Amino acid sequence: MTSSKSRGANPTVRRRSLGARLRDLREKAGVTADEAASALDVHSSTIYRIERGKVGIKPRDVKTLLDRYGIAGDQISELEGLAREGRQRGWWARYSETISPPYQTYVGLETEATYLHIYDAIIINGLLQTRRYAEATFKFAPAGDPKLIAQRIELRMERQERLKLISGGAEMRPPSDDEPTGGEPRPLQLWAVIDEAALRRMIGGKDIMEEQLAHLIEIAGYSGVTLQVLPFDGGAYPGMLGTFTILRFAGADPDVVYVEGKTGDVYEESEEQVRPYWQIFDSLRAAALSPVDTLEFLRELLREVKNS
Repeated sequence: MTSSKSRGANPTVRRRSLGARLRDLREKAGVTADEAASALDVHSSTIYRIERGKVGIKPRDVKTLLDRYGIAGDQISELEGLAREGRQRGWWARYSETISPPYQTYVGLETEATYLHIYDAIIINGLLQTRRYAEATFKFAPAGDPKLIAQRIELRMERQERLKLISGGAEMRPPSDDEPTGGEPRPLQLWAVIDEAALRRMIGGKDIMEEQLAHLIEIAGYSGVTLQVLPFDGGAYPGMLGTFTILRFAGADPDVVYVEGKTGDVYEESEEQVRPYWQIFDSLRAAALSPVDTLEFLRELLREVKNS
């Protein structure tokens, strides 16, 4: 397996950044999506997908659009460079047979994020799972190729490595636009609110749950991780309708909300779409046990499971 340290420019984030800039330039030039599409001989839906960072664009097509928008000078070569980087393969591409394109987008965004705020209601989040707990979760999924399932679990374990970096002494730093291929992965900070139901649900049996709860207690000690449990006696709360993740990035990149669902993954990116999730998350962490009380809750629950 390729080391998690062999990582270069993030194509997902480069496409997102390029798309936002192309949209801004198009709107400032007073060019409609249909007119931009005509310049490339494509449908307007392709322009919208490019501007939302869903697909890449060839450098020569970037120049065609910029010519149409009346842009000249250094900005052309800069955006052409973003287009080239956006068409590269991310480190997670070796798992492409095992995960859907929307989830590949999520992994790309997570790779560039500096802080995640997560709420989980059903099962413990993949970033916090032990290998055996992760394996047990796939027993509830439709039957699949054991080799592909093993690769998905390996991806899950690899994603967890960034959580350990701050505790290991790594320094939080913003991403660099000219960061070379093979650059070191940056630390990831995490604030997770976990519903009590996810902790009491016996996934895989007693031994696996003992190991998982002990793992959460260990992770709670990581410098960049905050865990809170939302107890049953908290009653109804705003986040009961589903699980979500808010991804925060360094610099000027706006926050993104990721909602994983049975019928497809949803991304919320505008400030108006993201703001309600921050309000919900603030309500959740206010209703949850404090980090100190959460640690005691986890220890008590571990004792219960051991004695059951």
